[in-house]
Amino acid sequence: MTVFLCAPMGKREAVIVSNTVIYSRYKGYGSTFAFHERDSTYLSQKTSLVTCIDAIRFKDPQDTEQYTMRMIQREISKSYIGFKVDTDPSRKIASGKWGCGAFNGNKYLKLLI
Repeated sequence: MTVFLCAPMGKREAVIVSNTVIYSRYKGYGSTFAFHERDSTYLSQKTSLVTCIDAIRFKDPQDTEQYTMRMIQREISKSYIGFKVDTDPSRKIASGKWGCGAFNGNKYLKLLI
């Protein structure tokens, strides 16, 4: 496991990174994720908050373990912890494919969660 920012997260932990600056474009997803190019137009754009929530890797998107109450409660808890830090109701949330791409989570289940 490669850890870039902090120690691996516990069951009831999320990582919040504030005052981030976007400085490059990327391509790929999961194991193909790579730097693409630097773009100076990004230097003036700031995001105030990035929430990092870890995902569980499943064998495939139809893996029935992710439908168990234990796993669903884990995902609800993780998302609550990660998103409760920001109390601004006008802020938008983009979760991408939170655990659904490279980690084989079911995107319809995650949408409901």
